[in-house]
Amino acid sequence: MDTQQTSNVTALHPEQPVQPPTLWNAIEPWHEPVGSEIFAEIEEFLKTHYYFHNPDDAFVCPLWAAHANMFDEFEVTPRLLITAPFKSAGKTQVLKVLQNLTHNAVEGRNVTEATFVRLGGDHNLAYFMDEGDRVFKHETSDMTTVLNIGYEIGASFFRCVGNDHTPTAFPVSSAVAIAGKNLDSIMSDTTLSRSILINMVKAKRGQIRQKFKKKRHLLRLQELGRKLKRWCDDNRTECGDYEPSFPDTFEDRDEDNWTPLVAIASVASEEMSIRAMDIALAKCSIAEELEDDVLIRLLKDTKAVYDKLLDDLTGYNNNGVSTHCFQVTRLATELMYLHDWKDDGEQFWSRYNSRKDSGYWKDEDLPVKAVQLTNLFKKIGLVKTGKTRKSFKLADGSTMNGIGWTEFLKMFKQYASDEPVEESLPDWCSEDGGTHVPRYSEVAPLQEV
Repeated sequence: MDTQQTSNVTALHPEQPVQPPTLWNAIEPWHEPVGSEIFAEIEEFLKTHYYFHNPDDAFVCPLWAAHANMFDEFEVTPRLLITAPFKSAGKTQVLKVLQNLTHNAVEGRNVTEATFVRLGGDHNLAYFMDEGDRVFKHETSDMTTVLNIGYEIGASFFRCVGNDHTPTAFPVSSAVAIAGKNLDSIMSDTTLSRSILINMVKAKRGQIRQKFKKKRHLLRLQELGRKLKRWCDDNRTECGDYEPSFPDTFEDRDEDNWTPLVAIASVASEEMSIRAMDIALAKCSIAEELEDDVLIRLLKDTKAVYDKLLDDLTGYNNNGVSTHCFQVTRLATELMYLHDWKDDGEQFWSRYNSRKDSGYWKDEDLPVKAVQLTNLFKKIGLVKTGKTRKSFKLADGSTMNGIGWTEFLKMFKQYASDEPVEESLPDWCSEDGGTHVPRYSEVAPLQEV
């Protein structure tokens, strides 16, 4: 048999089975030790190509990527949510950058709960999931369950397998980064409490960033990934053993989320340690303070609208008949004009999306959206988890979706009222519905939120 024949036979019948291509990205560590400057290099790379709502998030991203390279060294692995209210804000691109910085990264756009269960645990994989607004649209999905369980290192998801339905534990601990629109409104509160949020913004007219081009920038990105992998390999044990000291005011879950990132920053350098702790404190304290302030304001301002407009704010069915509930769409409109007749005159809701309160902080004045109000009402229990609206039966037999005034007034009395709230309601606000025709009957029926 000649050499060519031998070669062909070997190709067809190898001594060792041909291994299929790996499903995840394996990064070869840099050939020499790497210092903490790698984090500044990645931060600069991100700032060169993308706009962040908070510039410090460009520093948070490489810390999270480093954690994703060695998340099994920690007790939990915080989820990274990359979001924005608009398209073309760079969410997907930042996700891909982080994917290229992470060893054993899996592109998870089409990852299912079954894939999570069968691949997780033993492989120390990191999933990078795009279009999270589609995947996690329903809070009760199995994907949400697996995502929340896999937050703790060593956690397992139980399924019954085989003909005899034997209960079997599947390890599901994995680092996860998710990109999508309005994730802070879509994801469950349980998931949000296990996550670090990164908000992206679109470039404004006149602002210039280098558009990422594979031919021009991919080699640089791959170099950064190799250097980060080497730094993580050399420092993983020290990072895992490091215990940051958080203030007593820090919530337990926030401390869990930020421990891996602050530990990595602390091992890297004292300067990075201070900066990471400052960012963690700012993100968490601001979120808590602003959320409480905004929720109380929403209750008070909605009550002010109620007192001012009364039955003019009731919901409308297609026949122009009002009921004992209000639609969030209409409320969003009325809140925008609240400052026109309220004593304090602050244009809070008409400028809501130009504030830190919204999470999107823009330079231009943008009013609150109905979906944002729905999410806020959800946080205080007026919108039940997994639902967006409640159906009310009207006197004419039709139904309408909205939030009940009765429920709202009880919530207001409990959390925001300085004086007792009158329990009695107008006739149109009774639980069995009403037939009052509003003065604003000429207004076209509103669309559901």
